[in-house]
Amino acid sequence: MIRISILLFFVLLFFGSLEANQIIFEKNVNDFDSGEYISEIGEQNEPIFLNIFNQKNYKDIKNFLAFIPSKNFNPVIQDLIFRFLKSKKLIDRNFVSIEEDQKIFELYINQLFETGRINEIELFYSQYPNLKENEFILKKMIEGNLLRNRHNEACKILDNKSDKVPELFGKILIICDIINNRFDEAKLGLLLLKERNEPGDLFFIDLAYSLMSDKSISEEEGLKKKLNEVKSLNPIIMSSLQFADISPNYEQIDSLSISGLLSILS
Repeated sequence: MIRISILLFFVLLFFGSLEANQIIFEKNVNDFDSGEYISEIGEQNEPIFLNIFNQKNYKDIKNFLAFIPSKNFNPVIQDLIFRFLKSKKLIDRNFVSIEEDQKIFELYINQLFETGRINEIELFYSQYPNLKENEFILKKMIEGNLLRNRHNEACKILDNKSDKVPELFGKILIICDIINNRFDEAKLGLLLLKERNEPGDLFFIDLAYSLMSDKSISEEEGLKKKLNEVKSLNPIIMSSLQFADISPNYEQIDSLSISGLLSILS
């Protein structure tokens, strides 16, 4: 009954678009390069959703996605939301611009991320070559790997990116350099971070230098132990601090344990 009710919700909200569902476009993944909007990626096994955004502009689509009950933990509702998010949905080019298309794509990825569907984000990334340089999905994949304590995988994503934007990936680049024993590169990144002089950065810088200089760098066992401490930290704290717009101040971290403090570098 719940499944039917939610399905009716989709139908009633966009009933006008369902008339076009008789025509289903069978496009291959490779057709993504031939003019397909980036937000049109997805599976084609849910035809009811294919033309749901017909004659809908960006504001309509944004409001609709904001109304999705992604925080409802009922498994039936979650399953239906997941089916909708991963399905292919055509965008009407007469109503949505290229720039708005990118924003819609980001809304989809955010919804997948909030519902814990990180594997689906990675699947999209692997299937569509044009996403390889999309910085938004890269950031979400890195954050997802950090949340699962998959530090090496997070760093590999950046290692394989030719153009690493310091403004977006600055701290995680430093973290990856430390984890991979690239201390010269890490120190250069810290110098650039210090020049930026934003609130909270000095605390991050002090911890980074402390992590690199605590005991002798030549003591490989000690260094390995320290890095293992970093890799075992609370991923929620780690991710929220890493991707926050502003780093934490002293009052926010004063009550944390040593492991909690080190999580800022994780």
